[in-house]
Order: sequence, then C-alpha cells, then structure tokens
Amino acid sequence: MLVPDNSIFVIANSSGANFSAHVGTITRRLADVASLLSVPIIIADYPANCSTQLIDTECSMRDDFLRIPFEPGTAEWRSSKLATALVETGRRQLLICGYWLEEGVSLLALHASLVGFDANVTVDLSPALCPELSPILQMRLVQHNVVVTTSTQVLREWAALASVENRAALESLIAIHQPSS
Repeated sequence: MLVPDNSIFVIANSSGANFSAHVGTITRRLADVASLLSVPIIIADYPANCSTQLIDTECSMRDDFLRIPFEPGTAEWRSSKLATALVETGRRQLLICGYWLEEGVSLLALHASLVGFDANVTVDLSPALCPELSPILQMRLVQHNVVVTTSTQVLREWAALASVENRAALESLIAIHQPSS
C-alpha cells in the first residue's frame, strides 16, 4: 500500500522520448497530487546514449522538480547522486513511471529494490519500446519484488491514506475515474 508520507514519485526521463498526451496528462495529475501531499518528486534523467526526452513542450512537467541524472551502470549505485537523494528523503516507497519500461524504469526499480526501497511501477505510465513485450517485462519486475500497479490505484491509495485536511482538496484534484453508466 502506498502511503503518501512514505512515498517518493520518480519519473524516469529518457532523452528523445515524448509523453503521449494521455500519459502526460495523467503523469501531471499524479505530480499535482504528489505535490499537494508533500510527496517528493524527482525526475531521473536517463543517459542520452542509452535511449531515445520524455518531456516535450506540449506535455511538459514543472521546472521546479528536482532533476538528477540516473546512472544505471555505476559500479556502486548505492552511492550515486540519485540513490543518495532518494535516501536523504527518509522515505522508503518509490513510485516510478516514465520511459522506457525495459530501460530506465526497470533499471531504476531493480536498483532501488536491491538497496532496500519498496519499488512500485505504474505500468500505464511506463510504455515499453516493444509494447507486445510488456507482460513479460512486468512479470520480470514482479519476480524481483517490484510492485506493478496503475496510476488510478496509486491515486485511490493516496486519497484513502491522506490526512483529513488534504482529502477535500484531493477530491477535486484527482477526479478519480468512475465507470460510465
């Protein structure tokens, strides 16, 4: 269960990739809710030589988010700038999304799990380079104790576990998807 007071929202940003309008809108909504709940938000910039910028002008994230390079190949990831920043928050639950599922997102989740974080990946906000392989990629994450979830589930858990003072503001901000009748 994702508890707002113990969560960190991490967006894996691969250079060259652009959020689709749908993914960008939901990611911004999640970031707005995280900000309201004082959940730290970090954009982990994945190396340009590894992939194809998730953040384009049409679907841009706010400029005030902390941006830290994600160095997946460092010999001691535990001492990397990103890992150090995550540890310094004093929180243990990572909510990870971004591009691409088989690159930045998975590597970040696996590294974080190895050093004791509870890694959660929002699969609806983490597209794969090869969409037909998404189920296999998700199963691999689960085998490594990474929680695979959706943005709607995160919003519902954060709303249910938010302080009473934040619940009213959350209701208008979240606009949780209700089934059409």
